[in-house]
Amino acid sequence: MVFESLSELVNHLNYVTFQDDEDLIDFEVTGEITGYRVNRWKPTVVFINFTLQQDIGRGKFLKLSCNATESNCTFTGFDDEGPKDGDKVTVKATLQYSTGISVLQAVVSEVRNTGRGDLLLRFQEMKERLAAEGLFDDSRKLSIPRLPGRIGLITSGEGTEGRTDFLDEIRCRTSYYDILIYKATMQGENCPPQVIAGLDYFESHKDDPDRHVDVIVITRGGGDKYTDFICFNDEALARRVSACTIPVVCGVGHTSYETILDYVADASVKTPTAAADAVVPDLETELDAISSLVSTMDQVMMSQMRIAHNTIEAYKNHRAFAGGFINDRKEYLAGLTEIVEKHNPSAELAERQRKLLEQRLKLEAYPERLTRMKLELEGLDARLESVNPENVLKRGYSYVESADGNALDSVDKVKPDQEVRLVFRDGSARGKIIEVDRKETT
Repeated sequence: MVFESLSELVNHLNYVTFQDDEDLIDFEVTGEITGYRVNRWKPTVVFINFTLQQDIGRGKFLKLSCNATESNCTFTGFDDEGPKDGDKVTVKATLQYSTGISVLQAVVSEVRNTGRGDLLLRFQEMKERLAAEGLFDDSRKLSIPRLPGRIGLITSGEGTEGRTDFLDEIRCRTSYYDILIYKATMQGENCPPQVIAGLDYFESHKDDPDRHVDVIVITRGGGDKYTDFICFNDEALARRVSACTIPVVCGVGHTSYETILDYVADASVKTPTAAADAVVPDLETELDAISSLVSTMDQVMMSQMRIAHNTIEAYKNHRAFAGGFINDRKEYLAGLTEIVEKHNPSAELAERQRKLLEQRLKLEAYPERLTRMKLELEGLDARLESVNPENVLKRGYSYVESADGNALDSVDKVKPDQEVRLVFRDGSARGKIIEVDRKETT
């Protein structure tokens, strides 16, 4: 059969193929719900869309697009919240090719709840088991550093949403940052082993000053289906994050779904942007806070000094405290002043400002350091080349060594009939000493 247009093909499917096959009209099929959405176009018109799926292993799923209208579909066996992602359901539906969204779909007239889906059951079982082992306990989680010197980022390739959002937010918060990126697949069966490899990479360079990181961020952009995040429910990945000696922040980018990685990470946020906020403070905000603290402390100290001065003056001028008592009170107040100065937080604020400046100078000097190291390596290479004995042999020279391989650099080390070996640029030769002539020295 030849179809003159796609419309003819779609009409043939809807009005001939599907209508003639009674098995495709009001059939029933069971699967798990993912991507469940309710769209209210009008007060009396509510459209429902979801995907019915079956896990076929290795991170792959069979999927059937489903839609219904609230007024023409019955729902049985659900609580007040209604159907949700992860529910195992049996639907009664008829196949139809939608001309509006160009997809084969099932028009659903009935949805029956048959329990939790296999994916949700596996998630709950793993969550309970790992929680019982203590992997989610706050007591084992590491603190996120306030000012990390370098950030390790495990994310997908250039131009992807999660990577771009994270880096853009970092640039907005501060111009002083150092990020080492490890590229990994962030969806599907290859995701867990590649993320684990990224964690291994950063931990293996903990003692390398050029690749050491203070915190690791695992992030990806949002997804619209529960199955987009299944890879982060991997038990091997959860155990590797739990054992990591570097703090790990999870920001896999969705507010609707929870994963095992969210529970086991040292900190968990819902978007790549929030992950950037969690690891890098806003520079201007920090500087403003420091300035405000310094100003407040200056005011407090000045106020205290005025109070102390007025007290001293009052004691000094009071006739009841004439004589040596005044000197005693001066010494006492001087001691109090020393204690106040000792506990002055301005010193701590100054130290924090010094550390911040130190980090800034290190970042600015980093390109110069690389250039200097490169020049030093080139100089060492030239020096090694200049003393390479192979270059001497290439100019037509050779040297003599004994049969057992010792260098013979003096006639005092040879005698007639002694076997020797001559070493040339491209090989060697054996011979005997016929005669020894010693050079006269004065």
